[in-house]
Amino acid sequence: MQASRELRRKASEQAERSMNLPVLVGDLKLVINEPKRLPLFDTIRPLIPLKHQVEYDQLTPKRSRKLKEVRLDRSHRDGLGLSVRGGLEFGSGLYISQIVKDGQAYNVGLQVGDEIVRINGYSISSCIHEEVISLIKTKKIVSLKVRHVGMIPVKSSPNEPLKWQFVDQFVSESGVTGSVFSS
Repeated sequence: MQASRELRRKASEQAERSMNLPVLVGDLKLVINEPKRLPLFDTIRPLIPLKHQVEYDQLTPKRSRKLKEVRLDRSHRDGLGLSVRGGLEFGSGLYISQIVKDGQAYNVGLQVGDEIVRINGYSISSCIHEEVISLIKTKKIVSLKVRHVGMIPVKSSPNEPLKWQFVDQFVSESGVTGSVFSS
């Protein structure tokens, strides 16, 4: 009995010494590959040894269940300072895919990977991309309600299945890696 307990303790210590969290989180991202699976990161967290949980939290995607409301001025000389992708025809919500550094969206705290849930008070869950753009153009001041998901839908052609990328792995069409680009 004592030998078995000692063996488990030594195995646990060995596992902790050899724990490579970046590799583990990278492997998890291959499996947790769409927004509805993101809660699995929270489910797995208690299995990570306590002394490694802070590092685990830093490596896993940041997301929020809370909605944040921001207002942007469409008449601003530099525009809204963001690009979006998605819509009903792509089988996804609408997500911020680019943010202009020091632009309006950047200055109010919007991030690549934010899902836009409401525009000017209207739910956009059943809107195609073109309808969303039209809705944005209806008012001078655009009100957006967003929640940070940390993923972006990727679909190059209508026949291609919808895929998702984490924002830290995202490379835009212009070749910009990450979440913010300079104008």
